Amino acid sequence: MKAWKWGSLLLVLTLMLSAGAAVAATQAQLNRDMAVYAGPGTEYASELGVWPRRTPVIVIAVVENNSGVKWAHVEFSDESGLYRGYTELSHLQTYGTAVSEKYRGYDAFMVSDATVYYGPGYQYVARGLGIGRGTPAYVIDTENSFALIEYTENGREVRGYVESSLVKTDREMEQEFESSHPTGGASGSYQPGQYGPGTPQGSAYGVTTYDMGVPYLYGRSYGPDQMNIYILWVQTQLKAAGYYQGSHWDITGHLGDQTRSEIQRFMRSRGYYSHNGYVDQSVVDELAQALAGRTVPVYIGGYYDYMSPLYYDASICGMIRLVSNMRDNIPHVTEGARWVQVVLSRLGYYTMSIDSKYGLGTENAVKAFQRAYGFEERDYVTLGVARAMMEAYYLSGGNLGALR
Repeated sequence: MKAWKWGSLLLVLTLMLSAGAAVAATQAQLNRDMAVYAGPGTEYASELGVWPRRTPVIVIAVVENNSGVKWAHVEFSDESGLYRGYTELSHLQTYGTAVSEKYRGYDAFMVSDATVYYGPGYQYVARGLGIGRGTPAYVIDTENSFALIEYTENGREVRGYVESSLVKTDREMEQEFESSHPTGGASGSYQPGQYGPGTPQGSAYGVTTYDMGVPYLYGRSYGPDQMNIYILWVQTQLKAAGYYQGSHWDITGHLGDQTRSEIQRFMRSRGYYSHNGYVDQSVVDELAQALAGRTVPVYIGGYYDYMSPLYYDASICGMIRLVSNMRDNIPHVTEGARWVQVVLSRLGYYTMSIDSKYGLGTENAVKAFQRAYGFEERDYVTLGVARAMMEAYYLSGGNLGALR
């Protein structure tokens, strides 16, 4: 039987409120025996087990998952310490208003091995397993210098807290690298280890973009169905090297089966006969050496930074998560959908109201843009398409401030 006391929970509630924490704390208790999960759904890990009816909890927030079911993010304790977890809101009797939280997340990765805690602080119990350096993580929120992240552990989705300084976005790492490597490695004869941004390009509206040069991946690799600027760079260079050809082989930034197959074909030509087709540093280095200073510029920064609302909906501007989250009966309101609508409205492809929902009207506008710009027609926005949208919007004189 789990041991609990109202007194300890009331003390926690008092401390949270006095500290001015950005949470809507509400007292509650379970109205039945109930499993507590590591995220808002039964697909998440449930190592916290079943807690008995009348267990007192504090409701931190109410979250509606993709199935439309409301889950409560709760805090509770037993003899072993303090925890946070998730249980269905219908299984709680609350003693106040449970306020819904609208989290705006973004994709990142761990820059160091880290302990994962059940709450935002060292006073919470640590999870049995930590998280390794380089692990992809979706940052949901930050509190008390800890980040609430979602990641995969042994095939199950998990949410937990890590020190926020240990989880960063690709763009944050790029900026750190750029600041310490002011000259580039994209021009001239490439030498292994010569990384960094290349020549600046454009300065209209006070923004300047930079050739990202030959990227450095910090020991990471990217596998199937990931989408980011590094995969886009590899696709761009594969085309320049005579691979990844054909009308249906557009630059997406998405590592699908075709891209993996072409990476493996290229790497075999370089003596790597068992390469898995993932994007890693060996692929980047071999492409740079094969092209011998003829790498095609891939620009970052400047007006591309105004794509940031897309970061919250998918991996580095890729919109697969956006569509998978919104192709349900009632599309969710997101900043990413609004970004697409504002851009395509300016370009004349979207003529409906800006409602921030990725519905049929938005999807048809996306397809019309793809047809006009020579992309394969898809019902979602790839990173390559998003960058083309951004470029067209910028060149048309669109208001960059309207995109944030």
